[in-house]
Amino acid sequence: SGSAQEWPALSAATQDFITGSYLITKKSTFFTKKQFGQLIVYALPKHTGRMTAKPTILRPSVLYTGKTLFSQALNLSVSMEIRTRNFTPGTVFSSVNEGLFVMRDGEILFGRADKRIVGAEEGTIFHYELREGGPSVVVSALDAIARLCSRYLGEAGFSIGLDDVFAKPKLQKLITQAVDGCEIEAASKPAESTIAVLSRAREDAGKHCIQHLSQHNSPVIMQACGSKGSLINVSQMVACVGQQVVGGQRISRDFGDRTLPHFMGDTNASRGFVRSSFCAGLLPTEFFFHAVSGREGLVDTAVKTAETGYMQRRLMKVLEGVYVAYDGTVRRGQQIIQMQFGDDGLDPVLLQKGTLTTDMPSAHYWALKVSNNSGVNIFAENVHPSVVLIYNAIKSIWKSVYNPHTDTIMPDIWELLNGSVGYLLFRHENMHLIELINAYTKDHQMNISVKQLFICKMLFQALKSQIEYGTAVGALAAQSIGEPGTQMTLKTFHLAGTSGASITLGVPRLKEIINASTSISTPLIKISAEPGHFSEIPGRVQPVVIGDLAESVSVNKISAVFRIPEGQVARHKIEKEIKGIGAYKKDGVYYWEAPLEKSVPSEIDKLLKTKVKGVGSISRVITSDSEIIAEGTGLLEILGTEGVNSSETSTNNIYETYKTLGIEAARESIVKEIQYTIGRHGISVDARHIGLLADVMCFTGEVCGMTRFGLQKMGGSSVLTLASFEQTGEHLFTAGYSGYEDMINGVSECIISGQRIPIGTGSFKILFDCEMK
Repeated sequence: SGSAQEWPALSAATQDFITGSYLITKKSTFFTKKQFGQLIVYALPKHTGRMTAKPTILRPSVLYTGKTLFSQALNLSVSMEIRTRNFTPGTVFSSVNEGLFVMRDGEILFGRADKRIVGAEEGTIFHYELREGGPSVVVSALDAIARLCSRYLGEAGFSIGLDDVFAKPKLQKLITQAVDGCEIEAASKPAESTIAVLSRAREDAGKHCIQHLSQHNSPVIMQACGSKGSLINVSQMVACVGQQVVGGQRISRDFGDRTLPHFMGDTNASRGFVRSSFCAGLLPTEFFFHAVSGREGLVDTAVKTAETGYMQRRLMKVLEGVYVAYDGTVRRGQQIIQMQFGDDGLDPVLLQKGTLTTDMPSAHYWALKVSNNSGVNIFAENVHPSVVLIYNAIKSIWKSVYNPHTDTIMPDIWELLNGSVGYLLFRHENMHLIELINAYTKDHQMNISVKQLFICKMLFQALKSQIEYGTAVGALAAQSIGEPGTQMTLKTFHLAGTSGASITLGVPRLKEIINASTSISTPLIKISAEPGHFSEIPGRVQPVVIGDLAESVSVNKISAVFRIPEGQVARHKIEKEIKGIGAYKKDGVYYWEAPLEKSVPSEIDKLLKTKVKGVGSISRVITSDSEIIAEGTGLLEILGTEGVNSSETSTNNIYETYKTLGIEAARESIVKEIQYTIGRHGISVDARHIGLLADVMCFTGEVCGMTRFGLQKMGGSSVLTLASFEQTGEHLFTAGYSGYEDMINGVSECIISGQRIPIGTGSFKILFDCEMK
């Protein structure tokens, strides 16, 4: 089975099975004929046929490789190339770790099987086989892996002990140098960069651990293949626990200038930097800081459960009635949300990495293999009938759809194919797929026969991947976006680098987006400059107040006197602002008379904060080598500022985007912001789900939040739906008072009244004439 959220197969190898696969497929793993036979019998107890595996080494003794054993046990028929976790560009075939996994017709030619190959990730060998051979073949392969790996590890041995995490003197010296170097660098950096530098100490020390610990070291093997743990875990056990963070900051100084009374002054150790490793043991102060940071994680988890639970309930309530209708459109009741699900009508469960392009190398290899077959019937017996149907149709219309001058396929292939077979084979015209096919065939030399087979295979994959009518895509989207919330944190993070601009991320940011908040906690505008104007824009946008310009402020009885030197800012701008607050100019000095003497201090404070220059409500402008970030709102004014490249300037404030650029820009902004927020936590969700949520929020022409107000704004919701969501009494009273009639069409009201819900097989009705005989 596949996951609707982000493509990986739900059933896959885990932990020891991944470790076993990784060790068996190592270059230096060999088995005698006796060992090979014994292990293959354990892996395939029901196998009755003869084994066709050939030994790799014949002299001085017959030896089989681990790759051969693994290939025989899996018994797959797919072809693929997958980058492993240890892939390094440029050193693919010379690398000890074998970073590229190559399989042809089920035979492993190169690469080691790690989590990327057999684990619960996108595009594994099981995902390929699930699409080619079906679930029964995958189940057999998983059974074989479980039997083989557990038996192999039991005989070869694999354990972990204190010896594995003990750093020898040479390694300890390198770790000390790495940590010392980061501490020295942190001392010369600004405060906001200190956390990043000290956190890097752990990573640098961890890299030394991986390089200098034995290749047979159990923790190193487990983190390399992805069965358990990571570089950070190895580093904390062997080298250095690292910087402890509370609320995105270092440990705060709550005792005046000290964090604890045990420290003399402000040192890295006093601010939560734990230099010790878990193997060596933590000092009492380090243990305390580690506990403080750990408690934050526990509290965060407890609070987050309620926050994300409510958010997911709201998402589900609004999206529950969204389904794929029998005309291919995505509807909410009778309201059309999308003309095609995800703009291509494909089901994320049936795709790898959300696209059909990952199938192209496999389809190309299949086409080459089939075209080499001799005889009238070039297809094997186990080929799906639709493949033969599509192939024959392509051959019959080839002259009409193939342009030999440009070596491309024409877009009208869909219409001609459907006409050729006599019925609607393809529901949607996927023009994007035709562009991808043309691009691939141009980059790879193919004769006409191979090209026809390749196109046939890709069109068949598109046919197989079409989403079923009646699918509850709304509920799937709500689950796919709500569930990652439980893996995200509640706290505010800082943008990477030294910019110093803070941005809300995690659950609070996700809530802001789906609630369609008009004001957000950290509005930012990323400004793109036209060539030659980068250095000028900050000065045009940066706010300037009278307090920035005044040399001094003095009070003469009941008058405030401001001395502003010449040339600081345009005179007419100053005078315009000054007149607006009732001040006057005399002999080059500005005077303002207070109505009451006691109000002078507060009024002077207001005067000093009076803006004389700046754009919108921008509070400050931060520049780095490549970008300009303005904190605050005022997109329209910034777009009109001289030197700003308006086509590439954007804000994270969705409401402001909607007001300035319109509903389509707001829809695009919602998609990008959700993808960025979720992506920062290393979580991936298929773009079709996020796009559907954005479309539901925007299909009325204005941005509606996933709240009770947004639900009412969207319309089409019955009283029972609204009452089952929030404010039950109010909705029922209003409906009863006004005599509202509920048609019982939506999901909630059908469940309440015991009717069949209008989704799946309940999304159509059969008309039957009782009088007919």
